[in-house]
Amino acid sequence: MSAGLSVISRMAEEFEQRSQVFGDDAKFLVEVKSGQVEASLNPDRELRRLKQMFEAWKKDYGSRLRETKVILNKLGTEEGALERVKKKWWGRRNSTRYT
Repeated sequence: MSAGLSVISRMAEEFEQRSQVFGDDAKFLVEVKSGQVEASLNPDRELRRLKQMFEAWKKDYGSRLRETKVILNKLGTEEGALERVKKKWWGRRNSTRYT
């Protein structure tokens, strides 16, 4: 299950990094729009572009989260099935000994 934890850790790390980047970009655009910072760009157009990039990333990240959840559930059920087989085998062995 450590593989599952590393996948989750990487996804959480990506989420934190992207959140920071999108937040910083939005803050910069607010500063440009308010005149606090000089920049040769159109803040309205850049904000629309940033929003499109965010929506695309959000859609991609959501689908990867769903895929990861399915994979982790499959791993969990496979491990559980192996444990049930071991328990059944042990239970059969013990029950035949005493009969």
